[in-house]
Amino acid sequence: MRRYLTIFAVLFLMIGSMASVSAHGNDAQTEGEGQDADAQGGQQGPNRNRNDDDDDDRGNNNGNNNNGGGNNQGRPRRGNSQNIPNGRASSYINRDSGAATENPDVNAGSNCFNPDRFDRQQVSPSGTATRNVHNDACFLDSRGNFVDGPASFQSFGVGFISACPDPDGAGPKFAVLSDTNGDGRNDLCFQSGYQETGAAGDEEFHARLNNTTTPGTQQVVWCSDADMNGCGDERNKAGITIEWTP
Repeated sequence: MRRYLTIFAVLFLMIGSMASVSAHGNDAQTEGEGQDADAQGGQQGPNRNRNDDDDDDRGNNNGNNNNGGGNNQGRPRRGNSQNIPNGRASSYINRDSGAATENPDVNAGSNCFNPDRFDRQQVSPSGTATRNVHNDACFLDSRGNFVDGPASFQSFGVGFISACPDPDGAGPKFAVLSDTNGDGRNDLCFQSGYQETGAAGDEEFHARLNNTTTPGTQQVVWCSDADMNGCGDERNKAGITIEWTP
C-alpha cells in the first residue's frame, strides 16, 4: 500500500510540473506575439507617416504649381521690359482668305486661339510682294481677352519684314521698321500697341513677310518688347516658321 501511495505522489508531482511548463510556454508565446504585433505596428506607423508625408508633399507641390500658374497668368513672364499685366503671346500665319495673297498652305481657321505656325511658300518674283506672308499676333489673358502693349516681330534667316503698319494711323501709337544688323533687309518691326483702326484685325498685331531672293527657312519671333530692342531678352514670345521654296 505504501508503494502505491509513493507512486501516486510521484505521478501527481509530474503532472503539476508539466502544467507549469505548459503555462509558461503559453505566456512566452503570448508575449512573443505581442512583441511581433508591436513590431508590426511600429513598422506600419512609419509607413503610414511616410505616405501621409508624400500626400502632404504632393499637396504642397500642387499648391505651388497652381500658385505658379496663377502668377504666370496674372503677370508677364519677363520682368525687365514687359508692362503687360495679363498677356500670353500667340503668333500665327493668316491665310488671307479671299485676298490676292491667299495662301492655301495655311489652315483656314488659323488665329490667335488656334494658330498655324508653319507655312511652305514659293519665293516672290524679284521686286514684288505677290507671295508675301501675313503674320498676325496677340496677347491673351487667362480668359482669352485681348491685351494691349508694346511688341516686336523679329525675323531670322532668309527673307525680310516687308510691312510693319502703324497701329492706329494718325493716333498716338506708332511703328518702327528697321534693319538691325545692316545686311540691307528689315528684320525688326516694333509696334507700340495693337491695331485700333475700327477695321478688321483690331486688337491684334500685324506684319508682312516676304522673300525675293534665296530659298530657305525664315523664322519670325513675336514678343513683348517695351524696350524696343527685339526679342533676344524676352521670355513672353511666340513664333512662326516659313519654308521658302524656289
